[in-house]
This record gives sequence, C-alpha cells and structure tokens, in this order.
Amino acid sequence: MTVSSTTVKNSYSGNGSTTQFAYGFKIFADSDLIVIIRSSTGTETVKTLTTHYTVAGAGDASGGSITFTSGNTPASGETVVIIREVPQTQAIDYIANDPFPAESHEEGLDRATMTTQQVQEEVDRSIKLSRTNTMTSTEFTVGATDRANKILAFDSSGEISVTQELGTYKGTSATVTTAAYVQRDIIKSTTTAQLNNVYICVADSVVGDSLTDTDHFELLVDAVSSATSATAAASSATAAANSATAAASSASTASTQASNASTSASTASTKASEASTSESNASTSETNAATSETNAGNSATAAASSATSAASSATTATTKASEAATSATNAASSATAAASSATTATTKASEAATSATNAASSATTATTKASEAATSATNAATSASSASTSATNASSSATAAANSAAAAANSFDDFDDKYLGSKTSNPSVDNDGNALVSGALYFNSTANEMRVYDGANWIAASSAGTASLILYEYTATSNQTTFSGSDDNSATLSYSVGNLQVILNGVVLDPSDFTATSGTSIVLASGATTGDLLNVYAFKSFTVAELNANNLNDGTIPDARFPATLPAISGANLTGITSVGGSTGVDFNDDVKARFGTDNDLEIFHSGGTNIINSNTSNQDIVFKGNDGGTPITVLTLDMSAAGEATFGNNVRVNDNLKIMAGTGNDLQISHNGSNSIINAAGTGGLLLQNNTNNQIVSIQSDDSAGGLADYVKADGGEGEVLLYHYGNEKLKTQSDGLDVTGHIIPAANDTYDLGETSNVWRNIYTGDLHLSNEAKDEGNSIDGTKGNWTIQEGADDLFILNNKSGKKYKFKLEEI
Repeated sequence: MTVSSTTVKNSYSGNGSTTQFAYGFKIFADSDLIVIIRSSTGTETVKTLTTHYTVAGAGDASGGSITFTSGNTPASGETVVIIREVPQTQAIDYIANDPFPAESHEEGLDRATMTTQQVQEEVDRSIKLSRTNTMTSTEFTVGATDRANKILAFDSSGEISVTQELGTYKGTSATVTTAAYVQRDIIKSTTTAQLNNVYICVADSVVGDSLTDTDHFELLVDAVSSATSATAAASSATAAANSATAAASSASTASTQASNASTSASTASTKASEASTSESNASTSETNAATSETNAGNSATAAASSATSAASSATTATTKASEAATSATNAASSATAAASSATTATTKASEAATSATNAASSATTATTKASEAATSATNAATSASSASTSATNASSSATAAANSAAAAANSFDDFDDKYLGSKTSNPSVDNDGNALVSGALYFNSTANEMRVYDGANWIAASSAGTASLILYEYTATSNQTTFSGSDDNSATLSYSVGNLQVILNGVVLDPSDFTATSGTSIVLASGATTGDLLNVYAFKSFTVAELNANNLNDGTIPDARFPATLPAISGANLTGITSVGGSTGVDFNDDVKARFGTDNDLEIFHSGGTNIINSNTSNQDIVFKGNDGGTPITVLTLDMSAAGEATFGNNVRVNDNLKIMAGTGNDLQISHNGSNSIINAAGTGGLLLQNNTNNQIVSIQSDDSAGGLADYVKADGGEGEVLLYHYGNEKLKTQSDGLDVTGHIIPAANDTYDLGETSNVWRNIYTGDLHLSNEAKDEGNSIDGTKGNWTIQEGADDLFILNNKSGKKYKFKLEEI
C-alpha cells in the first residue's frame, strides 16, 4: 500500500458514555497505538492496552477503532488522544538469491514513512525558531553541576543562557538563623535591626549563621531603609503641620495684641481730649466740677468693668489651663489700664479742685462737687486694687490648673505603661519604648484575646475562644533542633513555660530531651531527621472568662446553669475537643458515625454486621501510618481516585498454604505450600504472562547451581525474539525468518526422531561437511546390513566422499548437463 495521509493522531471529547473512538490511519499491530486521557486540569494519563482499552482494525489501510473497557469510559471534560507509534526498528531481513519480497519491502517503506511522520508530529509540538529568525547557537555548554537548580533564559544578545531563578520561601528567622538553609531558600528577618528585610541563600548555611553574612546570603528587599524613609517623611509632615499651627497661633496672638494696642491708644486719646476740655473750661467751675465728677464716675465704671474682665479671664484660665497664663497676662494688663485710668481720674479731680479753688468766689457748690469727685477717684483706685487682686488670683488659678494637668498627664503615662492597647502580636517593650513590667496588659487582635505579661512571657488573661489547649505541628528538616514561628498550619508557636508537652513521632519526650524556656521556641537536645513530626501541646490558663467558680458546688455544675432545653449535640457544638472517653472508651451505637474533618471527610462506624471506614470526600485517599522504631512510615494507601487501588509501603506476607486470589471465581491463585511456590490458573480462562511496556522483556530465571540466578527463558519485546538459555548461556533464538541455534542439536533418544517428514520436507539444507553414520543404530542398512561412517565434502570442481572407517577417499564422477 501507499501512505497517502500525514495523519498520525486523532482527538475526541469524552462525555461519560461513549466508549468507542475511531483512528483514521493504518497500524500493523494493536501495540502500535498510544492512548492518552487528558483531564480538564491538564493532567495526562497514558492508558494500558487490554487493561483500559482494546484495539480493532490493525492492518486496515483506513484505520480502525479503540474501545474502552468497563469502568474506564472517558468522563465529560476529559480529552481522548489516539497517537500512532510504530516501533523504530527494522525487522526485514533479505536472503541472498531469494525471490524479491515486494510485500515485505513495501511494508518496510511504509514503516519508515510512518516513523518520519511520528518524528514530524513531535517536531511540530517543539519550541523552535521561525524560518526567518536567527540564533548563533541553540546549544549550551554549562555542565550539570553548574546548571543545577537554574533556569533557561535569554541573555542580552538573545542567546540561550543558564541563569538563577529566585527560589523557595522558607518563612521567617532571626538574623542569627535557627535553621539550616540551602541555595535559593528565601527568608524574612524578624530581628529589629533587619526587621522584614528579605534575604536569599546563595551558599548552603548551618544553624547559627547570620543573614548578613554575604558569603551565604544576599539582601533582596531592604525593608529597614524603606521603613526609615517612611518614618522620616511622616516626621517631616508632622513638623510642618506643627509649624503651620504655631504660625497660625502666633498670627492670632499678634492680631489680638494689635487690637489691644489700638484700643489703648483710643482710650489715651479720649483721656487727653477730656483733660483738654477740663482745662479750657476751668473758668466754668461748676460745670467743670460736674464734668469731673462725671468723668470720675466713668473712670470708676471702667475700673469695675476691667475687674469684671479680669474675673472672666480667671474663669477662662481655670477651664483651659493652656490659656490661663495668657488670660492672666491679659487680666494684669487690664488692671494696669484700670490703675492708669484711676490715676488719670485723680489728676482730673485735682485739676477740678484747683479750678474750684480758683473759682471759690463764684461757686461753693463746685467745691462740694470737687470733693465728691475726689471721693469717686478714691473709689476708682480701690476698684483698681481689687482688679489687681483678681488678676493675681487668676494667675494662681492658672498655675493650679497647669499643675493638675501635669498630674493628669503623669497618671495617664503610668496607665499607658500598664495597658498597651490593641496590637496584632506580642510587644517586646511598652508604648514609651521602655522594658515591660509584670502585670502589663494588651488585647491581641489576631487571637481575639486579652494577654498579661508574667515577667517573662505573654499569657492569655482570658479566653474569648473555646480552646484551652493549642496543638502546633512541625515537619522537621535534616538535623533540625530549633522549632519556632509558623507551624505546618500557619499557627505561630506561643506557650507558657512549664505548661506544654512535646511529642516526636508519637513518643512523649522527657523534659531533659528539650529546652522550652522562651515561650516562643522549642530546642531539641538531638537533631531531628527529615520528615519527623513534632507536636507541641500548649495548655492555656482557665479564667473567669471561661469558667466561673462561684457557680460550682462540690465539683458539680448546678442545674440552674443549664437552659431548660439543651441544644442538639452535633459536630457544630463539639469543636475543639482534644480527648474523650477515659479508661472505658467511647461507645457508639450502630450507624452512629465518628466524623473527622471540616466537611466530615472521614467517617468510622458500625452498621449491622459490617465495620466501615468511609472516605466521604471525592478522590480523598485513606492512608494507614505507623512508627517503626521512631521513624514515621506509611503502611498502606488506598487511592480513591483509582477506585480504591491499594499501595503498600512494604512487603505483603502470606503464610504457607494461604493464597492470594484474583478474579470473581478466585481464578488466579498464588501461594506457597511449604515446599514450592505455585501460580495456579484455577478458574476461567488460561494463564497469560503479559508485558505491555514498550521494548521491555519478560524473563524466567532460576538458580545457576552456584548460588546465583541465571536466565532460562526470555521474551524480548524490543527485538520480537524468544530466547532459550542453558545456565544463562543463549542456545536458541527465534527470528523473523526462523531460528538461530548456538551449539548442537541432539535428539533426546537414539534412532527415534526424524528431521522433517514425507509430506513436510525441508526446502534446502545449508551445511558444511555432511556427516552420515548409522553406527549408533541397532541394525545396519537395509541392503547388506552393514554399518558405515561417511563424510561428504565439497571441492571447487568436485564432490568427495570419505570413508571414516577405512580412511579411503573417493570422488564423485560428475557430468555437466
């Protein structure tokens, strides 16, 4: 036939019901196909011939079909891919002088073409340069050691290069490391001087190394410098805001002072005008005296008003200590102004008296009025003195208010050092940056609980949650001794010293086997092994937030503490339980299930006469684990995504005369009877020994009589041969055109078996000398009854026969025809 199509692959979508899918190209054998199932997530699974599918149409030029076996139907969302893959071998052997085998020759050409198409299909799927693109070389010379843990990339010239990828994040660590790290590990520092800096390990390091050691670590992210810059920016912004506020206050004060100065100037002008008026009107004594009296009264009134202002300023100073001094100063200024007004009034009164004396002849009444004016002046002076006293009192009140404010500030600072407010993690200093004091409190917003400092550690002061015991789980690395920070479940280790239990691989450790004094880390006396499981049980304190002892009587909770109707007990009501039962265990009735996992993933129960362990979540395996001399082991895994396929972690042992059985009718049985090992096809069908892996062998081996093993029979899938051995030495091998024999072919019994027969003769016999002998027979020949021993040999032009008994030699007389 010709190969006229380049198709080597067909693809279909599964729907959960279709089992038969066509392939549109020729194959020579069922094994010339590869069938792959691709899931919706991109996972590819190569299926096995006969186990998962069967093939029809091998040898047909137009192709054929595959049919999936029961239980292996492609589901909706899965893609079925059928690819031709003929062996890349050449099995045709031409025999010299034989007729030309056209059919075999054409098959060889077909196979070669198909192989080329298979290679092209793979080339079409490869990453390669376009036809017009260029690259100096697609080879790289970096050795295995230098390119380990690196990635392929393109350099600045667009050429292929081997470079470093970032790495694997390993969590947090102090600057002096508490764990060993390997190249490409990424770590975040928790030490204050390098807080939140991110480093990458460039050379394997040991416990106790420093993240700032440039021989082993390089800085990736400088968080400290960023934080310092941010703090400086914030400080600058605050200073600017304070400067703006001060400037505004100064401007307001200046405005007030300017206003006061303007008022004083106006008052002085008014007083000067009044004095001028008094002097010019001195001739009219009575009128002047009356005017002076009026002026004195006004001055007294002004003094009283000033005193009232001083009292008001004092009240304001008491209310606002920060403004008291200013108010006092203003009050004093007002008092000074009042005194000045009084002085002016006295002067005016004296002038009035002088005017009265000079006009005594004209108005006695004026003298009287002048005396009254003097009295008013005296009263004004008294008012001024009272205003000054009020100002002094205001100043004293301001000082007292300032002292009270200072005392209140000191009390708040003392309280601020005891209660630190809400924080996301345990603080190491108080809010002023000073050392913590015993009894300090804060609210942990992450754990949603109050915590108290006992002088060494932060412990829960109350329990807003329900757990009185916290479990931390860590999986150890090689020779790890220190366990701290986030565990396998992202919980940060924290405990009260003396209130914990440490378990390694299921074994409770003696306190001498570890150190636990910091409240945040566990240090083992001996390093753990990779994969070891360390559990830390940290016990919390019971407090009034969890249990009120006043409501207990002789260890019994009174009935009054319970509601009239108890809530139904369910998984939602029983959270955080770490142990139950006691010495007698926990009893469950039939069909009552013990459930584990957030979604009830695992169920254990008894139903009727059956004990059931049920994996309740799709494709979630059941794993049986144990501990072998301190080492965790996986004993058995039941793969639920493979219909419960069982994988044992070690050998499966069956005692003598007990059988491993397969098949509905126990058709295949494997056992040992104490003397021999037996594989028995005891039921339906025959016994097939199959190997479906391409180009592999099936071998039968036995002892070699010297304490070792030797091949006896071998089926070679890569060459299509069956070989027979004698103590591991090849004697017989099948070929596409017959048998290859190494050694002699000797009949099992003398004078018993034929080589060929009358109706089935050998076409040609190719041999060297032909040796004929009947000496081993019981009887001689049928003509004269004698026995002989002859050898026929070939010459260049003649044929010779040798009598091996007599040594005589003869030549055939040949006649050319």
